[in-house]
Amino acid sequence: MLSIYYVLNLFILLICYPIISAQLKDIRDNVPVLEPPTDFQGEENIGSEKNKHIVFIGESTMVALGMPSHKEAFAGTFARNIAESTNTNISWKVYAKNGITAERVHSKLLKQINDDHVDLFVIGLGGNDSFRFTSPWKWRKGMENIINYLKGSFPSAKIVVINMPPTREFPVFSKLMRFIVGNMTDILRVKLKGIEGNNVLYLDNKITLNQFLLIANDVHLTLEDFFETDRLHPSLYTYQLWATSSVNDIFEKGFIKKEGL
Repeated sequence: MLSIYYVLNLFILLICYPIISAQLKDIRDNVPVLEPPTDFQGEENIGSEKNKHIVFIGESTMVALGMPSHKEAFAGTFARNIAESTNTNISWKVYAKNGITAERVHSKLLKQINDDHVDLFVIGLGGNDSFRFTSPWKWRKGMENIINYLKGSFPSAKIVVINMPPTREFPVFSKLMRFIVGNMTDILRVKLKGIEGNNVLYLDNKITLNQFLLIANDVHLTLEDFFETDRLHPSLYTYQLWATSSVNDIFEKGFIKKEGL
């Protein structure tokens, strides 16, 4: 069924390609370029005797384009929540590249990891594979290769694959692009089901900005508040909300205990 869904979506893309191509050119020509922060590593020291290390891997979600610092964006917020919830000092480091796919993470990015010890890997991918219409099978294989590499290099580490980005709601996209790319993200999200187990957790629930609005419980917020000036990448508020929500899901699923990693 998933293969039929993928082929139908590609068929729609081919029919609409001239329109999509023009819209993508307009985005490239008019969307502002955001710069990444430079603090790719840090520490959340709460004065504990326990110390753990987290490594973040991924695409622009982990790059934190447009943010003043990683400490304030996803990585720092995630690490801070873990530190406070487990009473553990958390050091963290980010290995990420804008525009990268799962396949290229395995072939290029993982080789850069030079940490002596890692307790938890957090992987954020899926957006670029959706934009590039990576086949579900190639996507699954790429993610399995990443996980197998990390398991082989750091056997005791836990691995969390966070939620796929809500591409169906990116304001910079036209309704047509939201439909086609959003379908692709849904296909890839479903294809990863079953990848969890053996110290691997996949947060497979589909996130929406309406859910974030409910979590935020702020009547003054609008959907635009969840995006940066390029109307494509998350705002600082979204990074912090997404990271906090991810940590809550991890604890709720019992993957990490309050006693520590």
